[in-house]
Amino acid sequence: MEVRRFFVDNVISHKFLVLEDRSFIRRLKKVLRLKEENRVKLFDKTGNEYICKIKEYKGSSIKFEVLEKLRTGKKPEKRVFLYQALIKKDKFEKVVEKGTEIGIENFTPIITERVIKKALNFERLRKIAIEATEQSGRLFVPLINKPMRFEKALKEARGMILFTHFSGKKIREYLSELKEASEISVFVGPEGDFTTKEVELARSLEKVRVVNLGETILKSETVSIFVGGFIFNL
Repeated sequence: MEVRRFFVDNVISHKFLVLEDRSFIRRLKKVLRLKEENRVKLFDKTGNEYICKIKEYKGSSIKFEVLEKLRTGKKPEKRVFLYQALIKKDKFEKVVEKGTEIGIENFTPIITERVIKKALNFERLRKIAIEATEQSGRLFVPLINKPMRFEKALKEARGMILFTHFSGKKIREYLSELKEASEISVFVGPEGDFTTKEVELARSLEKVRVVNLGETILKSETVSIFVGGFIFNL
């Protein structure tokens, strides 16, 4: 039987772990049909993963016995922060899901001049990120920040900044810099792309590299995953 893995928003530090979470219990007991004595993998908010046994379902609580520590989490050598312009809800959710799977550490929705949709369900985005982390084998759930104005985000972004726009140089021209950078912030525009004013602001900052991803026109949500995958496979 496959040993399923789950995130718990606690610190696992004792022989037994008791959780009171009706939604989580329903998922294990009713949806996945996991029974007492079944084994699962639990990873906590410190990035440590354990093999555990379900000891008891009791009303609104579930008790686990911690059997063995499997992995100790550590932050990756290359950290990628995505600044994604607000797009349609379902598309932004796809960015979070796939971005989490490939290793993006931090998502910040940005409000640009051509942004139309500004509402996001952060509780749902958090759930999507958790489930993608469970599925992908990652040990840390990425952070999803509140929306930020483009200008503020650009000034506060960490490390090397990749600003995606058709007017830039081919991304491969920055291969050596990308390989050496430990922190990379990626800016992706909305469906109507960045405005001329926004591109000029980006170009005025020394740490920004304006990059062109090729001849084909990619959707905003595709750009995010393409760039993230490119960076992690250098």
